[in-house]
Amino acid sequence: GVAMLISHLARRAGSTVRHYASSPRSLRILVANSTNPFVNLGMENKLVQKLPEEDATHTLYLFRNEPTVVIGRLQNAWGECRLESMKEDGVHLVRRFTGGGAVYQDLGNSIFSFLDKPKEQNIDRNNRILINALSTFGVEAEAKGRNDLVVNEKKISGSAFRKGKDAMLHHGTLLVDLDTSKLGKYLTPNQKKLETKGIKSVAARVLNLKDEVPDLDHAKLCTALIESFQKEYDMEAEVINFDADVAEKDVEVAPFVTELMDDKWRFGKNPHFATKLETRFDWGVTEVHFESRQGVISDIQIYSDTLFPPMIEAAIEELKGASIASNGIVNAMEVVKAKMGDNPTVASQAGEFAAWLQKEVHSV
Repeated sequence: GVAMLISHLARRAGSTVRHYASSPRSLRILVANSTNPFVNLGMENKLVQKLPEEDATHTLYLFRNEPTVVIGRLQNAWGECRLESMKEDGVHLVRRFTGGGAVYQDLGNSIFSFLDKPKEQNIDRNNRILINALSTFGVEAEAKGRNDLVVNEKKISGSAFRKGKDAMLHHGTLLVDLDTSKLGKYLTPNQKKLETKGIKSVAARVLNLKDEVPDLDHAKLCTALIESFQKEYDMEAEVINFDADVAEKDVEVAPFVTELMDDKWRFGKNPHFATKLETRFDWGVTEVHFESRQGVISDIQIYSDTLFPPMIEAAIEELKGASIASNGIVNAMEVVKAKMGDNPTVASQAGEFAAWLQKEVHSV
């Protein structure tokens, strides 16, 4: 009996040691049948919050949304899009939880999300998965900068990145057959952005993949992406499909859907403050609306398409009640810098913003 017990314990010890020595790699693939943007982004938020326990689960999530304008966490809905036209045409307004600018999406726009543990995320590898999938249709795409994929210098894909609780998200669009005529109908491009970029029209810089591959559609693209994903990791996985009713069925998706659909979250306050200042920094177009009483900022709202919202959110908090005289604004922004920890990029953005605002406020 003792011998058996010892061998049993040894086996158990061996198995635990083995388990820790090489954490199993696995793939997870989800494809939405739903085209409801609130449900699809709700699912994405669930995935960002919670990855499976195994260390190396790589997730690919594919979906597309019926006509929708998605705006960044800190943007002014009234300033970014033509809400009346959208309402008339039944186009959804969605405010995402992350920063960045406004985009128009429809069923001609396929969306991919890669989710990995932070130390496992590899953007080059993700781009390779996308590029290899496209090459199966004879399309030669290349990565340009950190965020874009181009074909013949025209943009077919734009990406954004987000750190969740224990996951890194790399998500982006692939233009299959987007109705580009709608961009001008629902989006009001910011003059400051256009002045600096000197761009005639968005449509001139983007390319629909259907122009290169006439019979391409979302389903074919999904199949190619799934195959490329499995090939890259040399593994296979069951594809999990879900419908719009996942919002009722999945208790972890439901709260995100409710939050995304909330009008207060989507529209925010439309400020009618006395003073409005606007500028473009390298890191984002930024608008400051404020009221002042007796030399103090009594109320303030800041909009921005920055990719790092926490700095602006902290600025809104600290600038309320700041004195306009002497260095009140700069001092408030020093508190913001401290709050953001010692991130040099954010510190320089906060410093730049403080110097600009201090100067502008004095010339109002």
